[in-house]
Amino acid sequence: STATPQMGSEATIRYLKAKLAVVEEELAVVLEQSRSKEDKTSWLEQKNKELEEALAKTSKSSESSKVKLDKLKVEVQEKTKLAESL
Repeated sequence: STATPQMGSEATIRYLKAKLAVVEEELAVVLEQSRSKEDKTSWLEQKNKELEEALAKTSKSSESSKVKLDKLKVEVQEKTKLAESL
């Protein structure tokens, strides 16, 4: 419903004030939702950064462990050959 020419000026002003109040309430809700989404986005970005750092550490540690394991396998093979030759 909209203000009509048949409405008196006071009624039109009351109608427009009420409509403005509703629009302001809707705006407040939308702004709060926006802030909430921004906060969540920020939190998720931080969590993602932490997970990427943890992944990088884990990958580095895993690679280091693989290198050590390969060295130990070679050492075991050498010791096995030495033991068999005795």
